[in-house]
Amino acid sequence: MGLPLRITYENTDVVFELLTEKPSFATTKIEISLNGCRYHLTRREKQWFSESDDEVLDNELAQAIGKAIELRYRL
Repeated sequence: MGLPLRITYENTDVVFELLTEKPSFATTKIEISLNGCRYHLTRREKQWFSESDDEVLDNELAQAIGKAIELRYRL
C-alpha cells in the first residue's frame, strides 16, 4: 500500500492505488483501488485483465494500469 499512481488514459488523469504488497517479476495477480472500488488484475501472456466480480474494469484501462505497474516496479 504505497503512494497513489497516476496515468493518463484517453486524455483523462486516472489515479489508482496498489493494494497488494510490492509486486515482483513472478506476480500474476494485483489488487488495486480505483475511484473507491477494488479491482483484481491478472496477468496472462503479457496482458492484464480485470477479474473483479461486481464491477468490470475496461480491458484497455486494465492493460494501461498493468503496464504502469510493470514500469514502476520493473516487472
